[in-house]
Amino acid sequence: YLIGTEIKLTKDHLIKLARKQTALQSFGADFWEEPLERLLDSVNREAQLTPIGRFITQKRLVNMLVIRLRAEQAFKKYPEILEQQLYPVQLICGLQRTGTTKLQRLLAADPDNRVLLSWEAINPVPFNDKTNEKEDRIKVARLSEKALRLMAPGFFSIHPVEYEKPEEDILLLDNTFLSTTPEATMHVPSYAAWLEGTDQTIAYEYMIKLLKYLQFQQPAKRWVLKSPHHLEFLPVINKLFGKVQFIWTHRDISESLPSFLSMVAHSQSIFSNGVTAERVAKHWVRKTAFMLSNGIAFRKANNDLNFVDVFYQKLVDAP
Repeated sequence: YLIGTEIKLTKDHLIKLARKQTALQSFGADFWEEPLERLLDSVNREAQLTPIGRFITQKRLVNMLVIRLRAEQAFKKYPEILEQQLYPVQLICGLQRTGTTKLQRLLAADPDNRVLLSWEAINPVPFNDKTNEKEDRIKVARLSEKALRLMAPGFFSIHPVEYEKPEEDILLLDNTFLSTTPEATMHVPSYAAWLEGTDQTIAYEYMIKLLKYLQFQQPAKRWVLKSPHHLEFLPVINKLFGKVQFIWTHRDISESLPSFLSMVAHSQSIFSNGVTAERVAKHWVRKTAFMLSNGIAFRKANNDLNFVDVFYQKLVDAP
């Protein structure tokens, strides 16, 4: 164990650390503890984390709880945050490795479009009320990027992680402990199975609260959101987000899926020495088919909605 002490991954311990770090108590009336409990049970029983993997996991989970504490304080102090209307949304919802990052960065070139930047994804809530507090959050993100580059330099050749560039908004859903990030970075099959059968409404409702806080900090005209995670939950998004333009990226699955499996294997190897290509493939081939079938079923049932198709090779050839 690091520094000779055991890294505790229990709900009560993580909550205690977050409250101590912030001197705040309330996570909000919409804080649901079961997802965190389910995740921690799966991590402790199944993930085979190394000491450094446990250390990183503890830091990440505590930071998510800290974000909720700070956000709740801000919502009470500035009620006008949640009184805003959410901007119209352009939602990039294609599968992994189908050009979603390239398309998001392309659309981010329009100053009217609001994207989630990587430093905002790590800390969407300001640390304090200082006018230059943004620089502190950027500094944290820059250090995180350097740390990842040291631990997994090969990962950057698969997927760009840059602190000042657009990032996937699944990282906002992480703060509800209801997202597919854990199963992309760790072996947590029991949590993943529970997640598939769980209503995601509370997660997306909280994501909207954070998006409103972000647009309160930096206004624009519309959101450009992006995560393959959304493909599984389009009915919830359609119910909650109001005006949505769905942008579905497409690529030959025989090209995109192996690329994604490689990325997952790299991600999981940061946390565990027990990663095998077979185990990653067994989980994510089925999972990808599940996501895709959910998305197709929603689209077939909602032909009247605004869908735009973007094909990978055309995007690469003529962005």
